[in-house]
Amino acid sequence: MYSNLTESFNNWIMQAHHLTVLQMVDHIGAQIMDIKSRRRIKSATWQTFLCPRVHKRLEEMNEERRGMRVRPSDGIRFDVLGRELSYVVNLEDRTCLCEKWQVLKLPCVHACAVLVSINESLHTWCDPFYTTEMYRRTYGVNIFPIPTIRNAKTSVE
Repeated sequence: MYSNLTESFNNWIMQAHHLTVLQMVDHIGAQIMDIKSRRRIKSATWQTFLCPRVHKRLEEMNEERRGMRVRPSDGIRFDVLGRELSYVVNLEDRTCLCEKWQVLKLPCVHACAVLVSINESLHTWCDPFYTTEMYRRTYGVNIFPIPTIRNAKTSVE
């Protein structure tokens, strides 16, 4: 994830490396405005509770969890038997022994197995960060263009 972000930023810099610092800042600002606008427009058509990519990933994990056995311990902790290993899932802490749930804040395949076994919606156990609403709020804030010095009006007082 960080690599993609760094690579994107480096590409922006390389496209603008011949510009002055002020022109480079203006160029990067224009690119950010463009990205935010495109993402805001794109997300307006989404009909899912979660962003489409996350929604698809949850559907994939829901398929992957088939064949796993879930053994409840106390209603909070569960033992999930995979192909070769078992994993402990704790719903109260939103943790799994595989640690993917803790890192991604998205139920891992073992947590999905538990949640399906107790008739819980997978979507409600995802971090709010992944919701379509949060995505829209992120890209709904406008970045207004700033005139460059050559276009700015000067006021004399």
